[in-house]
Amino acid sequence: MKTALSLGAVALILAGSANATCGPIMVSPAPTNPDIVVDRPYVDVFAPAWEADRVYQKGEIVLHTDGVYQARWWTQNEEPGPTWASWEKLKRDYDEWSNDTVYNQGNLVLHAGKAYQAQYWTQGHNPINGTPWLETESSKKLRAAEFIQESYDCGAPPQYNPDGSYYYTRHYVRSISLATEVTDEVIFDTVRFSNNFTGRVEMITAVIEGQTCQGQAACNALLNGEEKQVSYYSLATKSWSKTYGSVMPTPTPQPTYEPTPNYVPRIETGELDERTMQPPTYEPTPPPEMILVCNNQDMCRQVMIN
Repeated sequence: MKTALSLGAVALILAGSANATCGPIMVSPAPTNPDIVVDRPYVDVFAPAWEADRVYQKGEIVLHTDGVYQARWWTQNEEPGPTWASWEKLKRDYDEWSNDTVYNQGNLVLHAGKAYQAQYWTQGHNPINGTPWLETESSKKLRAAEFIQESYDCGAPPQYNPDGSYYYTRHYVRSISLATEVTDEVIFDTVRFSNNFTGRVEMITAVIEGQTCQGQAACNALLNGEEKQVSYYSLATKSWSKTYGSVMPTPTPQPTYEPTPNYVPRIETGELDERTMQPPTYEPTPPPEMILVCNNQDMCRQVMIN
């Protein structure tokens, strides 16, 4: 089931490449980084900016300089920040760990590509050094996920120009998907494409015992806590073509002959070779593009499709 989309794309290519010669599908680990990233803004963009003269009541939230602050009690003309106790800087789950920040039991941070949870009060203790920080189970599962890349290419026979020069075109397809697994939990929810992929967000699509599901919640409902085989559709598919040879050759001047009886013009072998072996003109390969594969808490893995 993993190859359904990429095979469909190849079928379209074959339809336009008469007598094309196609290579087998090659499956290999996808270029990916096991580190976790968090894909959402650090500040609540809907919160109003702090105003010096305004009266704020307990619980009101404002934006100011480096983050989001919440009033602890009635306050006015007290600028949010470390100077004033009237404001508490709000932390989101999985903020980057800071050496100066005080963390309490249960606080979550992101550091060096892993998500950690504090087991008790701590300050200045690097999560890499262990206790009181422990990597979360969610982080471990996301980092252990395996992605695969499927590759296909087709080459049409050479096409000859009127002057004897030639060109040929190869078509390529690359698809990225999650490796099929036997599991009781689907851990990813969405795929988020870069700007080159028009910035869209799509739900993960999988097949479990013949039933198709989209998104983490729907797929886990099908699993119902039982271990079953989960096959994933392609997360991203990329196709392109490259043309080699002289697509638009410069015509070679033809010699003129005086008409003589029974004379048939012919081209010497050396001249023909000179014109057919034109320097190839290469079309550039599209640059690699990054996608984010995320769970429902916006914790993501970066995967490259090239």
